[in-house]
Amino acid sequence: MWEAELRESLARKKPVAAQLSKQDRQAYEKQLTKESEVRAQVSAALGRLRRGFELSLCLVNSKTELITEYLARMVNHVLTVIQMQPATLVAEEAFATYLVCCSH
Repeated sequence: MWEAELRESLARKKPVAAQLSKQDRQAYEKQLTKESEVRAQVSAALGRLRRGFELSLCLVNSKTELITEYLARMVNHVLTVIQMQPATLVAEEAFATYLVCCSH
């Protein structure tokens, strides 16, 4: 008997799914689209940064004499990225590149 009362009480307390108006639904979809575009841009930027670090590592590890001329600039660019707030997303690659550049 108390189980039936408890079930009835719980059924009354269940939240009713909110129905969005057509205008609200369109605004919601528009916001989701914007967020998706921003995520894609961030992902592309991170990919470019990672490729840049990989290229820098390859150049430094090639031990080519010509690279020593550009090594100081490379270190400065890597340090600039490390000091930026979003660098935490590529911190591992940035620090690895920095250490390799400084060790040559």
